[in-house]
Amino acid sequence: MVVYLDDILIYSNNLENHKNHVRKVLRCLQAHKLYMSFFKCLFHKKNIEFLGFILGPKGLSMDKQKVETI
Repeated sequence: MVVYLDDILIYSNNLENHKNHVRKVLRCLQAHKLYMSFFKCLFHKKNIEFLGFILGPKGLSMDKQKVETI
């Protein structure tokens, strides 16, 4: 898991572990009375944009739009 400001990224080696990790994180947030907006959440995504990078099963790559801008 990686936390940066108001973003939480949960990553795992397989889907079953991922489901367990997500449950643990959500339970921990709930235990500390922390909440999130369901509409801002993305679950079980294979690739995701984070801080100008694309994170996925094949590793880390630059966001093509950011590279074009540079």
